[in-house]
Amino acid sequence: MSVSIRKPSPPSVASTQPRASAAEPAPKDSPAESRSSARASPHGRINTPTLSQLQGILAMVSNSPEKSGSSQQQPKPVKTETVEQARVPGEGGRIGEAMSADHARIAEQDQVVRQAEQAQLAEQARKDQHACQAEEARQAEEQVLCLEQLQDDESAASASEEPAPLKLTPKQVSESLTSGSKKLGAAVTTKSESVGEDELREEKPAVANAPTKRGEADDVGDTGEDDEDDRPLAEALYAFRDIAQSSLHSRAQHLDNADSDPEEDVPLQDLLQRRSSEAPSGANSVDNASKWPSTPFEPKITRLYSAAPGISIRHFVPIASSALEAQRTIVRNPAAVFDAGVAVSEFGKIATFSEKPIKRSLECEELFPGKMMEFRSDVEGKAKSIKGSGGIDRVEDVRRLTSKVCGIASSTKKPLGLGNHADYPCQVSLVTVNEIGRAHRTYHLDEQPHAWGVASISHFPRTDPLDASSIDFATGGIDGIVNHWHWRARSTNAQTFRLHTLHDANPVVALEHLSSRANVLASASIGTVVGYDLAALTLGFSWNTSDHIVHLQRTPDTKLMLGVMARRDYDQFRMFDVTGRNGPISRPVISFGWLNDSEGKLPLGRGSFHPTRRAIFAHGAEDGRIRVWDMRNARDPLIDVRLGDEPIVEAVWGRGGSEEGAGDAEDLLYVASPKGVRSVSLLAP
Repeated sequence: MSVSIRKPSPPSVASTQPRASAAEPAPKDSPAESRSSARASPHGRINTPTLSQLQGILAMVSNSPEKSGSSQQQPKPVKTETVEQARVPGEGGRIGEAMSADHARIAEQDQVVRQAEQAQLAEQARKDQHACQAEEARQAEEQVLCLEQLQDDESAASASEEPAPLKLTPKQVSESLTSGSKKLGAAVTTKSESVGEDELREEKPAVANAPTKRGEADDVGDTGEDDEDDRPLAEALYAFRDIAQSSLHSRAQHLDNADSDPEEDVPLQDLLQRRSSEAPSGANSVDNASKWPSTPFEPKITRLYSAAPGISIRHFVPIASSALEAQRTIVRNPAAVFDAGVAVSEFGKIATFSEKPIKRSLECEELFPGKMMEFRSDVEGKAKSIKGSGGIDRVEDVRRLTSKVCGIASSTKKPLGLGNHADYPCQVSLVTVNEIGRAHRTYHLDEQPHAWGVASISHFPRTDPLDASSIDFATGGIDGIVNHWHWRARSTNAQTFRLHTLHDANPVVALEHLSSRANVLASASIGTVVGYDLAALTLGFSWNTSDHIVHLQRTPDTKLMLGVMARRDYDQFRMFDVTGRNGPISRPVISFGWLNDSEGKLPLGRGSFHPTRRAIFAHGAEDGRIRVWDMRNARDPLIDVRLGDEPIVEAVWGRGGSEEGAGDAEDLLYVASPKGVRSVSLLAP
């Protein structure tokens, strides 16, 4: 019987490689091998391995692939885990920074998009607002045109019937409210104890309590701009607070009068948009002979001439004498009515003309005008002159300050401060005309606020409502300063106040107060035009110009200012919209003139607007021609007639017809030349 004994594993191998033995158990002998080995040892001996065999087995086990692979791969997981643990925090920080940058960039893009959307919305809102304003302006213009058309239709339908109160346009309502405020704010004047104060005191219509009939003398209608200048400045600023409703009815009654024109109250800018060949309305069919058409025509001209010996007329200004107060009739502009004229030479000589009616017979009715200007006083010193300082050195400007006072602005080559003060020439002189022989009285004022004298003078709103005989006016000096003057009657003293120095020492060659409604004092120097706001005492408007402005003048439309330029081409007259509603104020809305080829020895005259037909403007030039324009079509003059070889100094519209009312169809024009004054009658065919 043979017993097979299994070989034990070497101790060294089991102790050295426990994991390998456990993972890979030693190969077991198969049963066949066991049986063969048992048979091979028949003697039953136990085969004990030798030391060399054990070493060989150990070497074989050590060099096996499983052992080498497991020994090489064992430390790698520890190293990979350590590197991974060190790499993860760095990559996390970089990822966080990238995400923060992305968030900031996205927020910035969102903010830019929101700002662009807000700007787009604001631009769209502004465009919508402008569109709404344009639509409202267009609708308002259409309403005004429809209202005017309805008024023309109503007036044509009621021409043969009794006149009825007309519907008033917004322009007419504003003017009627102004006239009502003036009528309520006026006080009843009393007779002055002094003759000099009577010459200067402006009459004030009394407020009638009893109702009046249509066409009575107390219906003054629309008061003129001179009436506004005679009102106190404080009263003019608050004139619209106390207004009577009865003034509207009075205004409607005046519109039905034959002296009115349905287009008088229409602004000149609106008249330009109408056709010049428009047929007259039915309301004016009763006096078509006195209404001029808008198309050119050849008028019948009659004239009378009154010479002025001993004087070379340089300036001519109409004025009202102290006797005119009792002779005033129903007129549209009572303050613009005059019965005398003051002629002034270049060096201060003064002559007076008086308006005189002409008694015409049936044979010579068409040969002479209804009135004429007659020379009444000479320059030999018969008139009274009240001198406070030296006389007049050189006359620069002559203006009608109020209805009864004429102002003379003079300059000198003698600078102020050199020599005796008493011998220094005066800077402002005031002239009035009395009712006895139409003699004039001159007041040479003592005040001398300008260094080289005065270059221009203009009327100014009254500042003292308690003193009716005092007047206010403004002057522009050679030194570029504009001053305000306040003068009391029968005195050679005056108070002066500086208004502004906006012309930078350049001579103020033109000065004009643009009515109490605008409340702006416009002035011009070489290169600059300035509008000074009297209510705020600050600059209202200004612009630079290369034109030589000779005169600034108000127009029947309070929004427009007329500038007279010393030019050769067809652009001597320009009208500016001082409100700025039609674009820049410096851009004229109307321009007209003629080809001036004269020598330029005399300055251009101011010209004058017709007292009732407000769109008609007349001017006399150095070439001896009278030109009349219609502002509704001012490209070509209606009348262009040569009166003689003498240059024309000034042309002033008068009130045609005689005192008995004959010849009311006559349009009278007083034309002053250096040797006298012509009375020209323009008869519409």
